[in-house]
Amino acid sequence: MIQEETILKGMPVSDGIAIGVLSFCMRKEPEVVESIITTGEVEREITRFNDAIVSSKNDLHMLQMTLEETGVDDAASIIDTHIQMLDDPQLKKTVEGRIRGLLKNTEAAFRTVVKEYEAKFLAFEDEYFKQRVLDIKDLSKRVLHHLLPRADDFECVYPSGALIYSDELVPSEAASAIGSDVHAFISQHGGGTSHTALIARACGIPFVSHIAPEALSQAEGTTIIIDGKEGILILFPTEETIQKYRRVQNGELVSQPIEGPVCTRDGTPVSVMANITSCEPSDLSGCAIADGVGLFRTEFLALGQSLDALSEEAQQEIYKQVNIDFAETPIVFRVFDFGAEKYTPLLKGGEEEKNPALGVRAIRFLFAQEALFRTQLRALMKAAPQKDLRILFPLIADPSDMVSARKIAHEEYELLPESARPAILLLGAMIELPSAVFLCEEIAKESDFISIGSNDLAQYTLGVDRSNRFVNMRYGALHPSLVRSLEVIVKAAERQNTPVSLCGEIASDPKYIPLLLGLGVRDFSCSPRAIPKIKEQIAQTDLLDAKALVTKTRGCATFEELEALLF
Repeated sequence: MIQEETILKGMPVSDGIAIGVLSFCMRKEPEVVESIITTGEVEREITRFNDAIVSSKNDLHMLQMTLEETGVDDAASIIDTHIQMLDDPQLKKTVEGRIRGLLKNTEAAFRTVVKEYEAKFLAFEDEYFKQRVLDIKDLSKRVLHHLLPRADDFECVYPSGALIYSDELVPSEAASAIGSDVHAFISQHGGGTSHTALIARACGIPFVSHIAPEALSQAEGTTIIIDGKEGILILFPTEETIQKYRRVQNGELVSQPIEGPVCTRDGTPVSVMANITSCEPSDLSGCAIADGVGLFRTEFLALGQSLDALSEEAQQEIYKQVNIDFAETPIVFRVFDFGAEKYTPLLKGGEEEKNPALGVRAIRFLFAQEALFRTQLRALMKAAPQKDLRILFPLIADPSDMVSARKIAHEEYELLPESARPAILLLGAMIELPSAVFLCEEIAKESDFISIGSNDLAQYTLGVDRSNRFVNMRYGALHPSLVRSLEVIVKAAERQNTPVSLCGEIASDPKYIPLLLGLGVRDFSCSPRAIPKIKEQIAQTDLLDAKALVTKTRGCATFEELEALLF
């Protein structure tokens, strides 16, 4: 029976085109049998648990070495995060306590603790923390692999060159698949903030999620096409369609990356900096051709631990190392950008917010937890004695937010001995709210620099959660309303002689660069992996053409009209 060509729409997770044979990997959960142990068997069970942790760490070290040897440092840094999670003393203490207190076998005690961790992370409203459940499941599977005699039965075998479908891909499976020459991932669950997604992007592997297995039941073992950029799958493609996408593949071959400063075709210099999403040195190493760090997300320090653990000394050591790694280039440290749903108990009365995205988050949270805010500011300043220090405040709504943040920062600065102070302290505002767009000139007066957070600005402007698959089709990375907002921000900053940079998804997408250059953006901050493509696009763009493009977009009132004009 000849099947007709069929297009399935999912959620785009990692860019790229892949053509290959669809292979299913429906992972089973290891079966854990609970048994009661005697008091005399407790130490043996604890030893089994500790041995399983050591063996799991050895597995991950080997996988990390493989990734580093293949040059995939971003993915290697994520595996390093998993190693640190296995070293968590609280995890060991809790599991050992369950074994001793409940007299249960190691597998049962460990599984109970893991399920509690999963429930805690799933309770968060923030999609980022929900995605960390995959990391927990990943580690759980690995530890159980060393505890259960038949754990190998739950492993997937990846055929070379295959396009893998799984209900839920965990990070180490994605990393292991790289060595098997897997060409793409498809899943039913998982989003763009998962570590699996980050690994796929770091390795240049197309990934589309939110595809139900029933939709692919007739296509297993057949050739399909994945378009990670558009988030589509093409089943039973015609030969004409296959050749069309092969031509696209060939056109995506990466040229020699541009090292050092880049200019537009007509000679205008443009800065391309890196967004850093981890504090690990291996993550920083992916920024060799960046002009610096345009966004260092410090909230990753809090992943998996309480705020009490974020001591001034521990923070200072990490910030100091980052300053050493990027000694010759500028670094922008963003202070903790927490959502209130993660630390609700710290708020007055422990009252939960009905809508955390519009509540006490980011700079509002830091104002409410001023001791934490001051601790971080001191750590940042002490880590940069007699050096330039750039600190970015997230979710600034109006000039008063900036005035308050500056006041606290300067108070901490003045309390430091002169020898321990930064030589230059620059304080910036992150523009992510429509209110900040309207008041941008007044905010610019109070700021040493401005950074546009295009992801949140788009979401708050459109009222759309881009991680929500029911409405994200209405989320355009560059909507006409956002184009007009960017133009307002850039012009307002220019009038105040305040430097302005842009970070977010659109800064990592070459197709938007000409328009952004035409709007006046001269500083970009994007994922390290995207830097070569962005520099290449900048070098090919003429500013006169870019400004003419901006003029044309002023007649666009819908996302579709803008896309048609740009592409």
